[in-house]
This record gives sequence, C-alpha cells and structure tokens, in this order.
Amino acid sequence: THLELNPGWAAFKNDFSNAFNACARRRMVERLLLSPFAHFEPAFRFFYEHAGALFFEGERLAADSCEGAQQGDPLGPFIFALAFHATLQQVAAEYPDCVFVAFLDDVTVLGPPQRAYAALQRLQALAEEQCDLKSDMGKCGVYSPAASDADLAFVPSEIEGALGHCNKKGELIGRLRGMVFVGAPVGDDDWVAEELQIKFGELVRRLPAL
Repeated sequence: THLELNPGWAAFKNDFSNAFNACARRRMVERLLLSPFAHFEPAFRFFYEHAGALFFEGERLAADSCEGAQQGDPLGPFIFALAFHATLQQVAAEYPDCVFVAFLDDVTVLGPPQRAYAALQRLQALAEEQCDLKSDMGKCGVYSPAASDADLAFVPSEIEGALGHCNKKGELIGRLRGMVFVGAPVGDDDWVAEELQIKFGELVRRLPAL
C-alpha cells in the first residue's frame, strides 16, 4: 500500500547473517530485564548461561551454541524479537519519514530512496553495535515501482536490484521487477503472478507427502 501511494519511494530489504544464532545473549538478558517478562530471567539463565550442543541431521557438531537462541528452543523467536525490538524502534524514531516492515529478523525499510537507504545503514550499524548482528550486503535488495534510474544511482551495486548489480557469473541484472517483503511478493502484476505460481507449485508438490 505504501508503495502504491508513493510509487517514487524505494524499499530496501535487509539480511542479517545467521541472525538467530548470532544475536548477543547479553542483549537478550538486558532487554528481558527491562520488559514485562523479567520474571523469566531465572529460566533464561538456566538454559542460556552455558554453551549448548548443536546437531545436524542427528550428528553432534564440533561447535557449540554460545550466542543467539538455542537450537530447537520454541521460545527462540520470542527471545530474538525481545533483543532486537528496541533497536528497530530506535531507528524508526530517528527516521519518522520512513516505514519499517519487520517480522523477527526480516526487515524492509520503505521511503524516499536516499532516506530509506540512510535508515537501512543506521539499522545495520546499530544492530551490530547493540545485538552483534551483521548484515550480508550481497543478500540485501532494493525495489521501487517508479523511482527513476537517477534516483537510485547512488545504491551500491552489491545490493540486489541496484542499477549495476550483476549475478555470480558477472551478468548484469539491474533493477528488480519485484521483491518479497515479509513473505509476500510485491511488484508488477506479471511478476507477482509468476511468484505466486512458483509458490503454488511448491505446495502442490508437497501434497503427496501429507
């Protein structure tokens, strides 16, 4: 809706590297104690004050879980959200002319291109400073329905959807026709239809296993 009302805006999608496993546990405790759920602190410390075992396909890995949510913890999303929420709120307050769409570690910033990108950079810097979350610029993306090439010329080519973005073979890809925001495809009608057909096909292929 925001892009429909403001077609000259741009949407910048962020990607945190291994977010759930990398988020600082010190930040989790800090935000837990400042929340209405502070009474959960003893339980949190019981499960998280020691390194946890990691498994892959039933095999014990050599590395342990020392940061982030424990593997398989049903409260992992809640703990991550609690740690990251204040960071997201701070950046949103600093950039009131932008819109932040977020679900857990999936964050997209919408706004005038220069401002939205500045907000993205601020979010990345603050998330690393406060939560130890590092962004993978090669997996970040930008999409705009109607911003001119001149309006987006400043976007670094490593970001998917930038004017000079290339694939791993060095082939120029350039601007995107659409992008997935928090699980929903947003873009031109044909692109959205193609994405929905792909998703529908994936679901149909899974039916025999039900």
